[in-house]
Amino acid sequence: MNDVPEFDLNTPDGGRGYIAELFKTVLKRHDYRQYIAERLAGDFACTLAQHFERITAERDALQLRLNASDQRIDELTGTSADRSPKDYAIEHAEYMAKSADHVLAEFQVYGLALIAVDEGGDDGEGELFEAIDSARQDLQEALVDLRSMVFEFRKRANRITPQ
Repeated sequence: MNDVPEFDLNTPDGGRGYIAELFKTVLKRHDYRQYIAERLAGDFACTLAQHFERITAERDALQLRLNASDQRIDELTGTSADRSPKDYAIEHAEYMAKSADHVLAEFQVYGLALIAVDEGGDDGEGELFEAIDSARQDLQEALVDLRSMVFEFRKRANRITPQ
């Protein structure tokens, strides 16, 4: 009959019992409490550090592969050699100009909706107010889009413009 006790290693008590049994049966020592108090934290820290070193090394190797793949794609497509930072800045400025035109168009629609309410009578007043709300919402969305483009441009400005 096998007298090996079962330990629930999902609990601290089970883990301590397992270590105590390991010391008693395998290592033939009874100083497991001293080991836990003096060395376990250090051993755990070393094991954890080795684990993180392996993970960090794997991550770094994957990043190098990704960078090499990106560079290879750039070489194959020729995008890195064909376009300068100035070209990217001009392209982004064109997008911002289109977005600004969109804001102006939405502002014009909003202004016309306001004029329609001022000039209109009581007939269809609810529809006019709905038109104003819709135009205001479209204008706000256009402004948010423009603000986002300006933010992205400023975020990348140091990569686009010469220092």
